[in-house]
Amino acid sequence: MTSKFVFDAQTLDTEPDHPESPFSPPADWTGDDDAYLTWLRSQFKASPWVRQRLGLAARRYAKQQPLDFRGRFGALLPTVLDSILRKIHAEQSVGD
Repeated sequence: MTSKFVFDAQTLDTEPDHPESPFSPPADWTGDDDAYLTWLRSQFKASPWVRQRLGLAARRYAKQQPLDFRGRFGALLPTVLDSILRKIHAEQSVGD
C-alpha cells in the first residue's frame, strides 16, 4: 500500500535511535517502560511533530486502520493512543 504522507503513518517505531520516528528515544536510551512513557509525554508537550504524529496514529487507531507497532516499546503505544482518544472525547463532551 502506498502512503499518502511523506512518512509512513502506519509504522510506529519505538526502537531507540530511529532517525525518522518521533516515538524513538535517543540511541543511548536505557529506560524501562515507565521511563519511556514519561519521555514520550515530555516529547508530546515539547514537539508539535510528536503531537501531530500521535494524533494521526490515534485517528488511524480509532478507525481500526492498520498500524504497525515496532520496537522495544511498541506494545505500550495502543495504551497511549487509547488515552489520547479518551482525552479528545472528554474535551468534545465539554464543548457540547
